[in-house]
Amino acid sequence: MSIECRKTRLEFVCLVIAIFYGQIVSGDDGVSRDTTDRFGRPDKSRIVVGFNNSNCSICHSKGTSDSSVKLPPNVRGRGNDGWILGDEISTWYEHDFHHQAFSVLLNEQSQQIAKRLGIVDKNTKESLVHRDRRCLSCHSSMPVDQMAVDAVVDANRVVDKENKENQDYNTKDDPLYNIGVSCEACHGPAGGSNGWEKRHYDADWRTMNPKIKFEEFGYWDIHSPRTQTRICLSCHLGNVEQKKVITHEMYAAGHPPLPSFELSQFVHQMPRHWRRIEEKPKSLTKNVIEKLRQYNQDCDFALIGDNELAATKLTVISTLVTLEESMRLTAGLIADPDASSQWPELANYSCFACHHELKREGWRKRSRLSKFPGRPTLHEWPFSLSRVVAQEVLSANSYSLFENNINNVINAMTARPYGDSTELKKSAAALAKSLEIETKQLNCKTIDPEFGIRFLTKIATAGSNETTDYDSARQFVWAYERTLNALNNPVNLNEIVAPREKLPNPDRWVGGHPILDEFEQDLVLWLRANRTDTLSVSLGTKEQTFEQSQRTTNVSETLKKIGDYDSQKTSERFQRLLKTPVDQTEQTR
Repeated sequence: MSIECRKTRLEFVCLVIAIFYGQIVSGDDGVSRDTTDRFGRPDKSRIVVGFNNSNCSICHSKGTSDSSVKLPPNVRGRGNDGWILGDEISTWYEHDFHHQAFSVLLNEQSQQIAKRLGIVDKNTKESLVHRDRRCLSCHSSMPVDQMAVDAVVDANRVVDKENKENQDYNTKDDPLYNIGVSCEACHGPAGGSNGWEKRHYDADWRTMNPKIKFEEFGYWDIHSPRTQTRICLSCHLGNVEQKKVITHEMYAAGHPPLPSFELSQFVHQMPRHWRRIEEKPKSLTKNVIEKLRQYNQDCDFALIGDNELAATKLTVISTLVTLEESMRLTAGLIADPDASSQWPELANYSCFACHHELKREGWRKRSRLSKFPGRPTLHEWPFSLSRVVAQEVLSANSYSLFENNINNVINAMTARPYGDSTELKKSAAALAKSLEIETKQLNCKTIDPEFGIRFLTKIATAGSNETTDYDSARQFVWAYERTLNALNNPVNLNEIVAPREKLPNPDRWVGGHPILDEFEQDLVLWLRANRTDTLSVSLGTKEQTFEQSQRTTNVSETLKKIGDYDSQKTSERFQRLLKTPVDQTEQTR
């Protein structure tokens, strides 16, 4: 037997053992994970400081590019040595919709949702959605476990943490909530006896092992693609462990549908308010990168090499982590009876398995995840791009196991209407565990231009399928655009520092290729599209108030595009992309 063959067989056996062992140690629910991700439900010693109560603005707000922008009170900045951009808060406040996550709970659309769900004051019938922890879990930076509630009155009604009897309390006046999704939502709660807020000022912080930062100071490893994906997906998909679950009732009451998620595209459109390590000044990063390589013997995090495609690497890893998190959400919803009002939780299923046009030969009847007509399936989009990625990055044996695990999920999902919950929980947990193992190894995989060209071909091939659903089509287009962009802008480690103007701040969808631009006719590719301006709201205490502007999703316009979607057009465009040599593209951003 050849060495290569023995290596492949050993790799396969080790993976099977790891998966089996993972299921044993994970307990009956089958949804626990490896804690080395350095992100998770914060323990009680890690408390949220709050944007206005922290010193974030001292270094991270050197000013705004628009003098008309009114930041919250007491936000002032100072210079830095180039390690940070210095204008992170300004970018977040001017361009990033996360800053209005709380204030949208006060607009007319949210008030109507509250009334339909019964989240109102029993006397005045006014909306209390801005004090409901099910909503605040994702519309603020406060972890659910740190929200004070009065279980006697309402187990979901948030009250004054310092004085539960305070009848005048309102989250509108509380800076722990009213600033929206800010620093600690992504970097982790910064306070407590040994929190990272004060520690991260020190000179040795930059070269400290990310494992130490997390375990001793509670700082989430945001540079890890796995961690970054899981942080975002905790709200943009759902997380039972953190009690972040959107339900079918919320959708029925008018909550905008969560879009499919492709991390690299979301980061690009957000826009990004940071330089990656390889983009920082070389005079500052040499020692840091050497240290990180020493720490990274087990491929715990991704370091980008010269001529690599940074955005594509993020797409590749995050796509598989997204499927992993989708499976954990499914298994978690089944395992935890308190996570949702009931199983099946219909929000976890493909909306258009039921909500579609009545056509005898409609394309939605030909779902690739369904084996029996009329049986709803889970959302298709987490599987679609994952299969493309898996074909390119997994070994033959690992890919075979991957497809077998997916088939087990499909069989359990369609064994009866809404699935066999016992088998679905088991198969979903097994698929999640196998992806957890595989994605950690991808941190050390080189994603070079040759990979990128092959990846574009595989995306276009998958997109040419005549039954590609709306959300999967968006996944394919988003991944194609980010990879095409990366091919035209590979990492250059000889660049002294990436200038601020090179960091993207797009204001519309630009596909970088005529065919990619055509997709916008049928798909909502620009995430800020179909937004309407609403009245600003006044937030803050009686002593200090500030105005928060809003842009609200126009659900009708979004749903119209979904309803009019024609998979045949998607197929035809991807077939044309297959015939277009990559070197003939005209990437413009």
